[in-house]
Amino acid sequence: MLPFICCALLLSCCWAGFAQNQTAGKGKTPEVHPAASDGRTSPEGSNGKKDTRVLADSLAKADSGIIVRQLNNSIVVAAATPVKVVEDTVEYNPAAYRLAEDAMLEDILRRIPGLNIENGVVTLHGKEVKQLLVNGQRFFAGDIKTGMQNISADIVAKVNAYERESDFTRLTGIDDGERETVLDLKIKKNVMGGWTGNLTGAYGLHNRYVGKANLSKIDKGKQVAILGNFNNINGTININNASRNQLGGGGGGDAHKRELGLNYAKNSSKLKIDASVHYSGNNRDLQSTRSVERIYAGGITGYEGQTAALNMANVPKFEARIEWTPSRKFSLLVKPSFKYTNNDNFSHSWGDNTNMKQQWKSGVDNYSKLSQSIFAASLGMIATFRNVGEKRGRSLSLSLTPSFYGNMDKDGQSYHTIYKSSETTRKVFVDAANSSPSASIQLSYSEPLGKGFFIQGIIYSQYVLKTSVRNVYDTKAASTAAGTDWSVQQALPQNYLDFILNDISTEGKYTLLNNYFSVNMRYNRKKINLTAGVRLSPQFSWMNFHDENGVQQCIRKKAFFVSPNLNFVYRPKKTERLSLSYNAYASAPSMYNLLPVSNGTNPLYIHNGNADLLPVYTHKIDLSYNVSNAAHNNSVVVNARAKILENSVSNMTVYDEQTGGTITTPYNINGNWNAQASMAYNQLLPLGFTLVQHASFDFFNTNNYLYDSSTRVTDTNTMRRAMLKESLDVQWRNSWLEVIANISADLTSETSTLRKEMNQMPYSFATGIKLNAVCPWKMRISLDYSFLLQRGYRGEAVSELNRNYNVLNASISQPFLRNKLILSINAYDTLGQLPNLTRSFSQSNRSISLFNGYNRYFLVRLIYKFKVKKTD
Repeated sequence: MLPFICCALLLSCCWAGFAQNQTAGKGKTPEVHPAASDGRTSPEGSNGKKDTRVLADSLAKADSGIIVRQLNNSIVVAAATPVKVVEDTVEYNPAAYRLAEDAMLEDILRRIPGLNIENGVVTLHGKEVKQLLVNGQRFFAGDIKTGMQNISADIVAKVNAYERESDFTRLTGIDDGERETVLDLKIKKNVMGGWTGNLTGAYGLHNRYVGKANLSKIDKGKQVAILGNFNNINGTININNASRNQLGGGGGGDAHKRELGLNYAKNSSKLKIDASVHYSGNNRDLQSTRSVERIYAGGITGYEGQTAALNMANVPKFEARIEWTPSRKFSLLVKPSFKYTNNDNFSHSWGDNTNMKQQWKSGVDNYSKLSQSIFAASLGMIATFRNVGEKRGRSLSLSLTPSFYGNMDKDGQSYHTIYKSSETTRKVFVDAANSSPSASIQLSYSEPLGKGFFIQGIIYSQYVLKTSVRNVYDTKAASTAAGTDWSVQQALPQNYLDFILNDISTEGKYTLLNNYFSVNMRYNRKKINLTAGVRLSPQFSWMNFHDENGVQQCIRKKAFFVSPNLNFVYRPKKTERLSLSYNAYASAPSMYNLLPVSNGTNPLYIHNGNADLLPVYTHKIDLSYNVSNAAHNNSVVVNARAKILENSVSNMTVYDEQTGGTITTPYNINGNWNAQASMAYNQLLPLGFTLVQHASFDFFNTNNYLYDSSTRVTDTNTMRRAMLKESLDVQWRNSWLEVIANISADLTSETSTLRKEMNQMPYSFATGIKLNAVCPWKMRISLDYSFLLQRGYRGEAVSELNRNYNVLNASISQPFLRNKLILSINAYDTLGQLPNLTRSFSQSNRSISLFNGYNRYFLVRLIYKFKVKKTD
C-alpha cells in the first residue's frame, strides 16, 4: 500500500465522502461499486502533481460524461449516473451524456430513455409533458417546445421529472385528482446570478438558414429570459434508435418560422410572479401526395391525390401567474391569459376516388381559401383560507374562472367533381363564427380528523354557452347571375348575400350546466399518501337551433354520473416510489357534432350532426413504480395506464358507390379503450460502460359504425392495434471518445373485424452507432449512422413503407476564443434516404402521406456564447 494516498469517490454525481489510508489515521473509505469509478490516483511525493492536474483538466473539459475530482495530489474518475429516483422525482443527469458546445435542452431530452419528441409534443413513458420549469418556476408559461429550442444544455445541472399536483391541491391540501407531468430544470450554480446566452447564425444548402439569440439571467429569486429565433429548418433530424413503425413521423413541408419572447419570474416569501409575452409566426409551403384505402361494409375504396398549400400563421400570447401569501392563513392565486391566432391558408387538392369493387374512378379538383381568427382569454382565481376557526389543518377555498373562446372563419371553396357518368362544379363561401364564454365556481372544505386524516368536500359548477353561426352562400349562382366566373382567389360577387343556402346553413346555441359533488377521505404521511372518495356528476344541457326548414327547435337533456376516485402514493424509502390512481370525468360533444344539420359544402364529404349525442365519460387508471439503487448503480422506471371511454363518439359512414362520396353522422358507441405499459432500465457497468434499456407495449381497441347500403344494415367494426417496442443502448466513453451502439425492434398487429383484408402485421428493425470524439486541439467530430428495415405493410396505399433506410448525419466543430466562439459544419441525411411521411390506421381507413421538405442539407453554424458572472 502506498502511503499517504488520498482518494475521493463520487457516486451519482455527488461526493459520497473521502478517505486517507490507514497510516494517516483519519477517515473511512466509503463502499463503492466498481462500476462507479476507475479510481485513478497519483501518489504524493512523485511528480504526479502536474500529471494529476493535466489529467483532471483534460477529462473535465472534454465533457466526457465522467466526473473528475481532485484532493491534493489525488484524482478520482467516476461515471455519472444517468438516472436516479429521489422521493417523488426521477432525476436525469446531463453529465452522463457527451453534448456539443452549442447543444440545447432538446439534445438532452433526446437522450432520456422513454422520452419521445414528435411534432413539438413531448411524452415521457407515454404521458404528455405539460409544463417546463426552471428551478421550480415556469419558463414561458411552461411551454416545453420554446424551452427545448432556447435553453442552452451547458447551464442545466439536472432534469427532474415528476407528477405535479394541481394548483388547487397544492394551495388547499384538498386532492382534486388532477395531475400533470412536468420537467423541472436545475441550473448549475456557477451560472446563477449572471447573464448567459447564445448568438447563432447559420446558412446552408437549399437556402437553409438559422438566426437565433437567447439571453437569460437566473437567480434564486428572479429570472429574466429574452429570445429570438428565425429559421427554415424543421427541427433536428434524428432517427437513431427511433423506429418509423408508428403513427406520425414526418411531414411539415417547407416552413419559415419566427419567434420572439420575454419571460420574467420573481419569487419571494410572500409574492410569486411569473409572466411571459410570446410571439410565434410560421409561413409554410406544403406539398403532399396521399394514398388512402377506406373500409366500408360492402368493400374497400381508394383515393390517390395531391395537395399544394400555403399557410401563414401569427400567434401572440400572454400568460401570467401571481401568487400572494401575506400570512399562513391566507393565499390568493390569479392566472390571467390571452392568446390570439390568425391563419391565412390557400390550398389546392386534386386526385381520384377509386371503387375497387366496380373498377371505376371519379376525379376531384378542389380549391379553398381560408381566413381564420381565434381569440381565447381566461382569468383564474383561487382564494384559500387556512386554519379556519384557529383549528390547524382546517381550510376553506373559493375558486373562480371566467373564460372566453371565439373564432371567425371566412372560407371560399370550389369543388369540381367528375363522377362515374357526369360531372359537377360547386362553389361556395362559408362565413362562420363560434363563441364559447364560460364561468366556473368551486367551493371546497377540509376538516382534520386525527393525525394525518382529513375529510374533504368539493362543490363545483360550470356554466358554458356555445354559440355557432354558419352561413353558406352559393357563389357559383351569384357569379352566374352577375355574368362572371368567380374563383376563390377573387373578391366575392357583390350579390353573394342573396344566394344563401339555407338547407346547409346553421345557427344554434348550446347551454351546458356541468356540476359535481365530491367527498374524499385523505391520509397524508411521510411514506403514505392516500385519497379515496366518490364523485357525483349531474349534467343539464339545452340546445336551440333552426332546422333545415327554418323552424326553431329545442332539445333538453340531463345526465347523472357516479364515479369513485383514488390516489395512492407509497414511498418506502427516498429512492423508491409506488403510485396508483383512478379518476373519471365527463365531457360534452362539440357543436359541430351536435347540430343536426348537414354541412354539405363538399359534395364528396358530407357531415350531418346528431342532437341526441350523450356526454362522453372517460375512466383513467395510472400505475407507476420507480426505484434506483446507488450501491448497484442502476434504476428502474415502470409505468402502466389504461383509458376506458363510455359513450364515445364515432361516425357512421354511408358510402355512395356511384359518386365515391361519403355521408357521416356521429353516434355514441361503447367498447373503446386503450392500455399502455413501459419500462426503462439503466445500469452503470465497469470500464466506463452504461446500459440503457426501454420497452413498451401499447394496445388500442376502437369501435365504429359501418353502413352497408346494399343490405341497409349498420354493422360495428372493431379495430385493434397492438404495438411492442424494445430498444437497447450500450454507451462507452473515456476522456476523448464516446461510442453509443443501439438496437431496436418493434412489432405491430393491426386488425379489422369486418374487413380481414385490411389486417397487417408490420415490423421494423433498427440498429445504429454514434461516435463523438474530441481532438487534442478541442475539435469535435460526430457521426450518427442508422439502418432501418421495415416490412409487413399490405396494400397499395402503404406499400411505400416496405423498404430499407440508411441515414447518416455528421458534424464537425471547432471552438475559438476560449470556447466562446464555435464554428460548426453539420451534414444531415447525407445519403438522402430519409423521407417526410406520416401514416395512419383507424377503424375506417389506412393511409400514407408523403411531404415536401429538405431532410438532406449542409449547414454552417457560427455560435457565440457569452457568460457574465454575477457582480456583488
